[in-house]
Amino acid sequence: MGDCGTILKTNNGGISWISLSVQTSASLGSVYFTSSNVGFVAGGNGTILKTTDAGENWTFLDSGTTEDLGFVQFPDASTGYVFGSNATLLKTSNAGQTWSIISSGFTWDMSAIFFPSPSIGYAVGEVGDIMKTIDGGMTWTLSLNLGNYHHLSDVFFTSTDTGYVTEEWGVIHKTTDGGVTWNSQTVVNSSLLYWIFFTGSDTGYAWTGDNIMIKTVDG
Repeated sequence: MGDCGTILKTNNGGISWISLSVQTSASLGSVYFTSSNVGFVAGGNGTILKTTDAGENWTFLDSGTTEDLGFVQFPDASTGYVFGSNATLLKTSNAGQTWSIISSGFTWDMSAIFFPSPSIGYAVGEVGDIMKTIDGGMTWTLSLNLGNYHHLSDVFFTSTDTGYVTEEWGVIHKTTDGGVTWNSQTVVNSSLLYWIFFTGSDTGYAWTGDNIMIKTVDG
């Protein structure tokens, strides 16, 4: 994905890529598929797109906002969340047919959100706070405060209890009790960590500002 409605697709594990036709000039920032055929894309100027045929055709959905949208995630086939600029948070409960704007109450922009279940979610951002919701984003409580000098870049949960948050200067924070307690580990010295992703309960990957991919096989 990228500028001017660019979406790329691979059918062979990334060996080659083809460009998909999308009738938009918006910058596209995030993609999430709930099945092999059904997927969603979020982007600039309130853009949300949906495909039901593995990306061959895309439909514009009414997001109800013109804010730039940078992340989309669905914890199940029906429930999805999108966040964007100016602390914008959107939710759908019907696979994208309609979207509602949630008043998160955040006074800072989010870097990432992740919902391991339709009701339980986490949000991180530029002020060092890890926030948690247990009611689908309607209310949020502080799970951990690291201070204003800690910029948190991404969050990923492998279950409702076990999750990871990446931070500047190569630090990963981990919880195994749903955010009650967190343990911190420096995995890369003097390097930014931009995102983290797990393919299973133990195997995960993180990408650094030095264009280095790091991997764990033991959680």
